[in-house]
Amino acid sequence: LIGKLVAAEVAATASEGTLMRRNSAASKTGTSFALLVGADYLKSVLTEPIKHICDTATTLEVDPVRMMDKSPAKMAEAQQRLGAAAETILHAIISAADTAPESIRGVCAQMAEATGRKFPDSKNIVVSGFLFLRFFQPPQRSQRRELIRYIGGRGHHSNRGRNRVHIL
Repeated sequence: LIGKLVAAEVAATASEGTLMRRNSAASKTGTSFALLVGADYLKSVLTEPIKHICDTATTLEVDPVRMMDKSPAKMAEAQQRLGAAAETILHAIISAADTAPESIRGVCAQMAEATGRKFPDSKNIVVSGFLFLRFFQPPQRSQRRELIRYIGGRGHHSNRGRNRVHIL
C-alpha cells in the first residue's frame, strides 16, 4: 500500500523537493507506519542521546531574541553546543542503521526505487528527508508521545526547558 501511494505521489509531483514533505496520503501513511513499526527502535536509538543532552546541556538556545547574553562569544558557544548535540543524535542514528526494522527499510527501498525512476539524483535525499522529518523528528517534537519522553535526569530542567531542547 505504501509503495503504491509513494509511486502515485512521485508520478504526480513536478519537483523532487516536495516529495514526502507535504501532508499527502503517502507521507501520512508512511509516517504512521514507520512510527508504529519503529517505536521500539526509536526508543532504543534516541532515548539515551536525548537524555544525555538534557542532563548535560546548560542551554542549546541559539535564537538571539531568546538569549540572555547576546555577545558574539556566547552566541558562538551556543551554536557549538547545539551542533555537538545534533552530532550526538546523528551518530546514534547512523550507528543503529543496521538494526532498523526490516519493514521500514523495505518502505525506504520502495521510496528510493519510485523516486529514482523520475528523479535519479534525488532518491537518497527524498529517503533521508522522510526518515529525518517524518520518522526521527516527530517523537522529539511531541511531548504527547511516550516514545522519547525525558526519563529521570538531574531534575533541573523544567518541562518548558525540555520542550525547547527537543525543538532545537
